[in-house]
Amino acid sequence: MSFAALPALAWPPEAYLWFKTLHIVGVVVWFAGLFYLVRLFIYHREAEELEPALKLAFQQQYALMERRLANIITTPGMVVAVVCAIGLLSVNPAWLQQGWMHAKLAFVAALLVYHWFCYRLMGQLQRGACSWNGRQLRALNELPTLLLVIVAPVAAMLVQTAISRSREYEADRIGAETCGDPRWLASALQKLERYKQGRINHAAEAHPASAHMFIVNPLSGMRMDALFSTHPPTEERVARLLAMAPAALPSRQRRGAIPPRYSPWG
Repeated sequence: MSFAALPALAWPPEAYLWFKTLHIVGVVVWFAGLFYLVRLFIYHREAEELEPALKLAFQQQYALMERRLANIITTPGMVVAVVCAIGLLSVNPAWLQQGWMHAKLAFVAALLVYHWFCYRLMGQLQRGACSWNGRQLRALNELPTLLLVIVAPVAAMLVQTAISRSREYEADRIGAETCGDPRWLASALQKLERYKQGRINHAAEAHPASAHMFIVNPLSGMRMDALFSTHPPTEERVARLLAMAPAALPSRQRRGAIPPRYSPWG
């Protein structure tokens, strides 16, 4: 069975934004911890050059700081980032069949190996069995910087996308209030979504920056820019609109006849 056939879990419409926000927070905390953790390793290792009395005191202090940083900040940040990433994938399982997601998962796997290796070095330092010198540890400390160069632009675009999608929800709400019945707008969105299925908007694909000008997402979603779509999933928009509809409707309205008071023309 392909990943595209996997059904999305029944999360509430706002779950995507919560997962995305907490994922970004987790990534920032995780990287901050990794940056400082290896820097502490450098100080711990270079304390070997101090006088015996100072050496013991500094190494004990660095060992305590390393444990607290790793267990209270770095690892919890990693857990939040990974769990919320799984949440994002459960909301959008189709991402798992896209090439950019495979590359990102490979990057995450490399980062997890780096995290494990830092714990291994920490244990060696505390046992006095670390063979790495200060220069080697400084080189190791630069690796998260290179990874952050890749992650930071992605995180910034995720934040911008979350804001854009929130505005899209607000525009739907105002549109529903303007037309008088949210179901009309929901029906229009469903028709537009059905119409675009199986069709490729070549103009939008050639100029993806214009996607925000469309009512529904005109992009095929098979590239990495699907993650940065300014449009929320149409299913979520429809669900929110239907939730705005009156809970109890006259029987003739349920049959499809809309009473005059629901007309956008008064």
